[in-house]
Amino acid sequence: MKRVIKYVLIIFLILISLLFYNFFFKKKTQTENVIIIQENLESSQNNIIRNLEYNINLSNGNKYFITAESGVLSYNNNIETVDMTNPIAEITYTDNTLITISSNKAIYNNNNYNSFFRENVKINYSNNLIYADKMNLNFIENKIIIFENVKYIGPYGKLKTDNIGIDLLTKEIQIYMDSEKDNVEIITK
Repeated sequence: MKRVIKYVLIIFLILISLLFYNFFFKKKTQTENVIIIQENLESSQNNIIRNLEYNINLSNGNKYFITAESGVLSYNNNIETVDMTNPIAEITYTDNTLITISSNKAIYNNNNYNSFFRENVKINYSNNLIYADKMNLNFIENKIIIFENVKYIGPYGKLKTDNIGIDLLTKEIQIYMDSEKDNVEIITK
């Protein structure tokens, strides 16, 4: 009888030790919070997901949230990309400044979070609206490049240009044309 009690106590101590180790000492490696809601999953060569969203905490404390009505998952060289339909993205800075981006289509890279928006791109940034055909959001270089048929509407007027660049760290904006011969069209209020 004493042996049975000894074995039960030893097993109990081992279980308590494992639980203690897992709870206090095991490293947690979760670096991003990704939520994928799958309502209808169709099996084909690629995966179609409906109502998907990604919520990423960036290394500088800012947050990037992107959602779409649907997306097609594909893998190329072990890189997961999602071709999204009707995406809406938000970049929230630590000072609560918000950049909202919407378009008809986007390609989201799940490895580095870079996103390429196309077709009816709309950017809302501090009471400024920017419309364009394409936009490249690059977290590696911390830049947004807005190009093709770019129209800006702000509190002091409107402008038409070929490109607008936004530095994600300093929030500085550059407005420029593809050709040095062309001029940015500005209409003030």
